[in-house]
Amino acid sequence: MNESKSGKKLCTACARENESESACSWCDNCSESLCKACDRAHRRNRFTSSHELVKIETYENSELPLHHADIPCTEHPDKKVEAYCTDHSTVCCATCVILKHRKCENVGSIEDASEQKKKSLEVKDFTQDLQNLKKSLDAMVNNKAKNLQKIDKDI
Repeated sequence: MNESKSGKKLCTACARENESESACSWCDNCSESLCKACDRAHRRNRFTSSHELVKIETYENSELPLHHADIPCTEHPDKKVEAYCTDHSTVCCATCVILKHRKCENVGSIEDASEQKKKSLEVKDFTQDLQNLKKSLDAMVNNKAKNLQKIDKDI
């Protein structure tokens, strides 16, 4: 999403016409920010009326599911990645699955691969390491604060 110098999100549709309107919503299907007028037109248009529109504030402050990430395929930029090949540890579009990964045994959805990865021992170990590091850093910050208080008291 584009940002103006004031930090406000701009309407992508208006920007194509060299206009700068503040955006109020985001269309997941089109991956565009929309101002009030464009939002209204988007909801009324027969072709876009079924699109999911989200308020900009909601979109920015939430963790969206992975399917909301429109990542183009490296081999076919006009296609979006939809699958994950575990054999090659890579994401790919449907065309790549047919052409390059048809003989691979472990090709599935990105969502399934993500869930499997979250459950893996490697991620659990990493999470535990991060928690231990956070505890150590918190202890260091507390120690530093105590030392500063002691120095102030000594002075």
